[in-house]
Amino acid sequence: MKQKDGFTIIELLTVISIVGILFAISVPNYQGWRSAYGLRSASADLYSYLQLARITAIKTQSPCAITFYEDGYIVYEDTGGSPLEPEPGENVLARVYLDQYYGVHYDTEKGSGDGITFFYNDDKDPSIAYLPNGLTRTNSGGFGAGSVYLKTSDGERKRRIVVSSVGNIRVE
Repeated sequence: MKQKDGFTIIELLTVISIVGILFAISVPNYQGWRSAYGLRSASADLYSYLQLARITAIKTQSPCAITFYEDGYIVYEDTGGSPLEPEPGENVLARVYLDQYYGVHYDTEKGSGDGITFFYNDDKDPSIAYLPNGLTRTNSGGFGAGSVYLKTSDGERKRRIVVSSVGNIRVE
């Protein structure tokens, strides 16, 4: 009798079924992992940019600020006439958009409904500045302590980035 090469239809359907089941199990886990990774990345980047603002203020001996918007934040040397407001001609160190982090948003259940507890500048945007001595300040000249609350789209994972009035930064 002649031996035939190949697979039977039953064998192929069995393998396709097993692959489909494995795929169905792994996709939700991948989505959860991806949003958790996005939250960790967004938190670490914000921490790093806050540190950059502090170091830049000390190094250049001029204020360096971060202003938050609905879609992200901007880090800039605040050398213009209006404190804590980015103006043309000021050196922008970074412009970060939250949509570059998969599934990450401000936690609008915290803060003033925008997920941020820093004082507002004259344009009604939450802002904080570092002075050349490394301390923080607000638009009115007071200490600039506050927090930024981030969460994943499903709300299961949350992070808080805290800036103390003496400029220390931590992630919770």
